[in-house]
Amino acid sequence: MNSNAFFTRKSLAVAATCLAGMMAASPAAANEWPKQKPITIIVPFAPGGSSDITARSVTQGLSERIGQTVVADNRPGANSSIGAQALARSTPDGYTMMVGSIGTFAINEALFKNPS
Repeated sequence: MNSNAFFTRKSLAVAATCLAGMMAASPAAANEWPKQKPITIIVPFAPGGSSDITARSVTQGLSERIGQTVVADNRPGANSSIGAQALARSTPDGYTMMVGSIGTFAINEALFKNPS
């Protein structure tokens, strides 16, 4: 078997597994999602910057579209690590999201010995 065939089969297996997981998810929970409490979008940068402006425009449009309160929460500091920690410590229920950058998702791993 050549490497292309191996990767194709592996990709199909991963896709099938993901599809099975999505099909098993509870439709009732999906129907309740945005209505239980406000959605928070963490912005790990200071207010007034480009990430903050982007997040606030997204929160406004998202709030209007889904009919639920969406709040931008600025948590600046430590090259966005403080905001990322807040996201990591939040309840994994889909009500907390984060706007990030390459610094948040990749560079901090290289800069800090033990990123928390």
